[in-house]
Amino acid sequence: GLMETLAGGAGTDVITIGAAGTTMTVSALESLTGGVGTDVVTLGPAGGTLTVSGLESLTGGAGSDVVTLGSAGS
Repeated sequence: GLMETLAGGAGTDVITIGAAGTTMTVSALESLTGGVGTDVVTLGPAGGTLTVSGLESLTGGAGSDVVTLGSAGS
């Protein structure tokens, strides 16, 4: 993928990662779904509440992170 950092806005942000896979840092997102490729995601330092599906690697940031696995269970 071509994106390194992704920050959501005030509304509900629902992001799906493309098939190539990517490595990125994210913050202020409510939902993140991985693609077919290998997805490596690090949560930003502010902490947050996020639902994830289809990610191969997820690392928490410095803040308090609440992560819920989506219906895909991974």
